[in-house]
Amino acid sequence: MRTLILLSTLVVFIICTVRGLAGQEAAEITLTPSRLFTAEPFSRVRGVEELPDGRVLLVDQREEALYRIDFEAGTREMLGHRGRGPGEYKNPTGLHPFRGDSALMVDIVNGRFVVVSPEGELARTEPLFGPGVSLPEGADRYGNRYWDRVTGVRLAKREDPSADQAPIVRYEYASGQIDTLAFLTIPGPPNPNAFPAWDDWAVGPDGRVAIVRNQDEYRLDWVERDGTVRRGPPVEDFRPLRVSDDDERALRESRGGGYGGVARQGDEPVRRPPPIDVPDHFPPGKLRRLWVTYDRLAIVERHQHLSEERPLFDVFDADGSRTGSFRLPAGRELVGTGPSGLYAVREDELGFLWLELYEFP
Repeated sequence: MRTLILLSTLVVFIICTVRGLAGQEAAEITLTPSRLFTAEPFSRVRGVEELPDGRVLLVDQREEALYRIDFEAGTREMLGHRGRGPGEYKNPTGLHPFRGDSALMVDIVNGRFVVVSPEGELARTEPLFGPGVSLPEGADRYGNRYWDRVTGVRLAKREDPSADQAPIVRYEYASGQIDTLAFLTIPGPPNPNAFPAWDDWAVGPDGRVAIVRNQDEYRLDWVERDGTVRRGPPVEDFRPLRVSDDDERALRESRGGGYGGVARQGDEPVRRPPPIDVPDHFPPGKLRRLWVTYDRLAIVERHQHLSEERPLFDVFDADGSRTGSFRLPAGRELVGTGPSGLYAVREDELGFLWLELYEFP
């Protein structure tokens, strides 16, 4: 009888927990790292891809290196060499999933991709550009590449301020066709310099695209591989965060010491603040801070007061409903996801970056 009561209590707890996660008011938790890579630091991480055996590929742009990292053994090895020949690369700037569990590294100076095999070998290269093909901002396991045309909209705003729709474009690797999947809303002036309320997007390994709607209504939409758009429900408990005087002060101080020049009033020099158009409220999500995980979830990094050092993230499920929130410890930056969890870096007092792995709850 006691066992039956305990089991009944557990079932009720699980049901209540699931119902809570399915709603809009799921509890916020703080993650702790499950693994630390302490052998050597990094300088500027521009991409992370997990290999099938659990080892990790990492691109360090400042060091011009592609590393293979083994958390278990505590080792790091550089793959390939710096240069322009076979098995070489210069100034790598991105790392994406590719066909057959391989990875695609952007070799920007040499104008090509480097295909990295699941065994960590620099197998071959492919052209970076082609007719109508731009530098990819994402890729999937089918070899398809994705980018947006926000820059074109910003240029169009100079002639037509109402222009605000930027397409998300896909290049299909198998057919070579280029098509438009969906549109982003890009409101405001062409060159906002503080917290633009633009839509953001990211593509997952399975080819589904997540879009954060970042204006009056905070929600996440999904675009299926066939172009079908699944509109997510608005986050009901979202309240816009007001930009405080401290936020504006910190922003100005981060732009050249807080002053835009020196004017004269009579014989006295008067410092003037830089011309920064600061909005009344932060938009919900930060730009270029959206990830799609290997289990079809989307992670959005939220705007906070600039004094907050612990990053805050919302989690959305495959239907676009927010299921919870989590934080990383102070001073961390999320740099990628993989089957094993979330990859983040911690910056030390000398500016070096240390890689950490967090199990996803």
